[in-house]
Amino acid sequence: MSLVRAPLILLHAILYQLASTPPNKSPAKGRYDGTEAPWIRIAPLVFKIQQPLVWLCTLADILLILSHHLPAPALRASLHAVLCPSAPAASSPPFIRPTVPFFSGLALVAAGTLLRLTCYRTLGPFFTFDLALLPKHRLVTTGPYAVVRHPAYLGSLLTLAGLGLADLSSGGWIAECVSAGARAPARPRALPWAWAVFAVWYAWWLAVGVRRARMEDAALREAFGKQWEAYARRVTWWFFPGVL
Repeated sequence: MSLVRAPLILLHAILYQLASTPPNKSPAKGRYDGTEAPWIRIAPLVFKIQQPLVWLCTLADILLILSHHLPAPALRASLHAVLCPSAPAASSPPFIRPTVPFFSGLALVAAGTLLRLTCYRTLGPFFTFDLALLPKHRLVTTGPYAVVRHPAYLGSLLTLAGLGLADLSSGGWIAECVSAGARAPARPRALPWAWAVFAVWYAWWLAVGVRRARMEDAALREAFGKQWEAYARRVTWWFFPGVL
């Protein structure tokens, strides 16, 4: 077992917690997503539901790694039997380990979190997870908003892609234990259904981001008129410059 992975997987969970925690409470008045379909309005709730799932994978990874460094054989065997029953505890091969996809995923989570935190600071009290226009709202066009119109959604997409790479790739608890079944842990392979679920989940988040971007643009256009139109002509992309 590689001890290097333990603090890094803990870091990825902490980063996601920061990226998915709203900096401000949603206002009682001023929300403009009330007429939207439920699959749009539940996005902030899904963000919160994902938090314990990420922590579950993280703690399982860490406990399984640390279990092979415990001096008490009985406790080590018990933890191994609960967390990874498909692998014989006696052999304890280093199948939980950092890999290139894991490091790539961690880098994406870090980049996405940093971008979202920058957006929190740039918008200040105007940043809420629910779509809303606050009293004394102003159009912010500086920082990351000078590059794309909805950088926080780009941060979310980077973070979520990183979670998939870090948690579903070989070397992690899900690939090596949950999806291992009767396979030998020396031949890890994430189950196809895990990646299929992730693909659908990611496509849903992308669709939510596109729909919310359109709603935000319409609300800001109505609220700020020519000021917003000049900004939209100057900053034409939603998330990825040159792509979307």
